[in-house]
Amino acid sequence: MPVLERLSAEFQLQNSTAAWSVLAQAPAVPTLKELNVNTCIMNMNDFTTFVRKHCATWTRLKIKSLRLWNSTREEIGDLFELLSQAPNIEDYN
Repeated sequence: MPVLERLSAEFQLQNSTAAWSVLAQAPAVPTLKELNVNTCIMNMNDFTTFVRKHCATWTRLKIKSLRLWNSTREEIGDLFELLSQAPNIEDYN
């Protein structure tokens, strides 16, 4: 049975927020090991929800040109703290 181990997302349009909303509400993918985000715009709450569900299984995280809206500095700090505590991430880019 195929499993999803790597998710690469590149949404350059404003409506990428709708795609992240769907991803945030979907069940966690227990086999997801890598997240590559390039040129995405998303709601902070949706991204944090997605990260919270998946960061325990990630081994690699690559983020380039991420724009979070509807967030405060404290929420961004909380997100980075959550990521820093992810047990298996070996490679940050």
